[in-house]
Amino acid sequence: MRLNSALDLFMPSRIVTRGKLWGAVLTKWREQYFRSTDFMGYKWEPMPGAEDKLNEAIAPLMVMVNENEMPTVTPTIVFDYVDLPLHARTQYDDMRKLLMTRTSDETIVADSAAIATGKLAQLANGFIYGDNAVDNVNINRIHDEKREWLQDIRDESTAPTLLIYEYIADLQMLWEELGDDLPIIGGGASDTVTTRNIERWNKGELKFMALHPAAGGHGLNLQFGGSDMAWISPTWSPEMWGADNRAPGQAGPGASGRGARVRCPRHGGRAQARPRPLQDDGAGGLREMDQEYYAALAVA
Repeated sequence: MRLNSALDLFMPSRIVTRGKLWGAVLTKWREQYFRSTDFMGYKWEPMPGAEDKLNEAIAPLMVMVNENEMPTVTPTIVFDYVDLPLHARTQYDDMRKLLMTRTSDETIVADSAAIATGKLAQLANGFIYGDNAVDNVNINRIHDEKREWLQDIRDESTAPTLLIYEYIADLQMLWEELGDDLPIIGGGASDTVTTRNIERWNKGELKFMALHPAAGGHGLNLQFGGSDMAWISPTWSPEMWGADNRAPGQAGPGASGRGARVRCPRHGGRAQARPRPLQDDGAGGLREMDQEYYAALAVA
């Protein structure tokens, strides 16, 4: 596997040693060897001398190979058009151009282009959080096109499928359509539950599983359970896009060896330009991000 940082060492070591090397809990291991570099605890860096200790401990378990010797499995990307209704497209264009939009209940204003980017993603997915949304309350429902797309995936699926979601409102939609016992890997799932869900997936026991893109980029091993996925919420991060698309189709001992079949929505509408081709950067990511393809997640 290709590592992005020392944080990626935990999951493969846990799988290979069954937790005997560094234990079975990521958070405990991370707090021992890393320190947070931001107030929210999203970014971490190794403590002084920690990286050398980690490398020394895991060295007996690793084999180094040249880049050209690594087996590569290229995912097949399937693009599905999801046309926004006229009223939703109007609200979307207002947010994109004016950083504000109106729903039947309120006027929603984005204080910056960065905030508007998130609002655009929400509108593309069929909802938008109100200005005073707390604990996932005050959700304005906009359209059901993404829900109908999900229903088609549910009905047409013939193999285990990962469903990539971004917002809690997306996850609620998944629960409504697939049952509130749908397993998840992401925020709100404990380490114990996550470990159990990974094991069940790799045993082929799950037809569907929800995955947050941020949870798929740290050595997550899902190579045995299936190789199909559907992005309910396309990510704006090329790193997450590449890492998550590789997760179910990675090569390895006992793996299926099948390339991941990835379904991802394009959102149509009167104002949409013809998307540019996506280009692979050779490392599983994208060299050129296509704004319209990603449901126009950037503010033009």
